Amino acid sequence: MNVDALIEGLPRFVDGLMLTVMYAGVSLAIGFFLAIPVAMMRMSRNRVIYWSATAYITFFRGTPLLAQLFLVYYGSGQFYQELEIAGLWWLFREPWFCGLLTLTLNTTAYTSEIWRGGIQAIPHPEIEAAHASGLSSFSAMRHVILPRALGLSLARLYERSDLPDPGDVLGVGNIDHGHNGSRTEYSLTGFRVLRSVPVGGRAVSGARVRLYMDRTQDRSQTPPSPSSKPSC
Repeated sequence: MNVDALIEGLPRFVDGLMLTVMYAGVSLAIGFFLAIPVAMMRMSRNRVIYWSATAYITFFRGTPLLAQLFLVYYGSGQFYQELEIAGLWWLFREPWFCGLLTLTLNTTAYTSEIWRGGIQAIPHPEIEAAHASGLSSFSAMRHVILPRALGLSLARLYERSDLPDPGDVLGVGNIDHGHNGSRTEYSLTGFRVLRSVPVGGRAVSGARVRLYMDRTQDRSQTPPSPSSKPSC
């Protein structure tokens, strides 16, 4: 092992680490909250709203992330005049913004389906009880439905919180910088090390879900007698 080369390239690995954490954290945080209205649109009885959300989710879940990055970064150049008039071209001309925007849209599409599954998994009597207690639709959603759905879908949300594939993100940056005769190879190298390092884990998420379910179960049940417990 060439220790000198490893020490010399250590700052480049740190740069890749910071950029990876930035992309993953910001896209997950924004996508977590944007996914809630998208999930509600997915369950809407209005056909226009339903099919709009379905088309958005199907596109971002059914196409490669790298293709989405190229489409946003290079496709936005086709609308240069419109974006310039709207005052947005200074953002869409930057690779980091296009990468962050695409990752956020992709994360929102996946997380919205997790939210939808959690909401639909709530027993209907619990929702009826919330409305019967005098809560409005908004209050019931805020205080009953969304917290309950979060507990039911917590495991899936943790599985979704894996770090994104940064090689795809840097594909745009590398090609863009290649026009200027330079490459961001140091970031790509740092990213490759982190591709298999997850933020969350199934074991942790499963334990938290089990803890949540134990706390919310019916406390009126009679605890098992000591004689019924299996012997060690």
